[in-house]
Amino acid sequence: MINRKIVLDQESFKALASDTRIEILKKLDGTQLTVTDLANAMQVNKSAIHKHLTRLVEAGLVKKKEGDRKWVYYTLSLKGAQLLHPERVQIALMLAATAVAVTVGLVQLMSFMAGYASSFSYSQDYPVGGGAEGLSAPGTTFAGASVLHNSDLLIIGAALIAVAAVLVAGVHSTWRAARATSA
Repeated sequence: MINRKIVLDQESFKALASDTRIEILKKLDGTQLTVTDLANAMQVNKSAIHKHLTRLVEAGLVKKKEGDRKWVYYTLSLKGAQLLHPERVQIALMLAATAVAVTVGLVQLMSFMAGYASSFSYSQDYPVGGGAEGLSAPGTTFAGASVLHNSDLLIIGAALIAVAAVLVAGVHSTWRAARATSA
């Protein structure tokens, strides 16, 4: 299993010292709520919830949003969401790396398939000391072109596609592990 470390600053650590604030973070996961909504859901008075929310806002774990009709909504900030769901950040990074690996791998494979043109020319002279029958006249130049393929491009492209496959497998296992722990 992948080691998931979360680095917290002093303010965040202090904000998480209360079970009530941790419960508020869990309630705000995936939604936005008012002080009244939280107070009713947690059966705590509004002033206590407001104090806890103020501390969470100061720590940067919760965002305060002014809504319509003078309602004030609270929602998780990116920092708060990363704290509750570190696997989401890991999955996003792995998917980005997968996209890069697939793109570069496909470019390498296409470059291999296309090859590169190499023109060549040479002149043919008779050997010293005699002529050659059936060959063209001395000094005749032959020109041609061929397509060369660099096998390094094939190897790099295939390796990057393999890396992408491994990353997709990692994303899948991380996602399954996160679902198993949240259920």
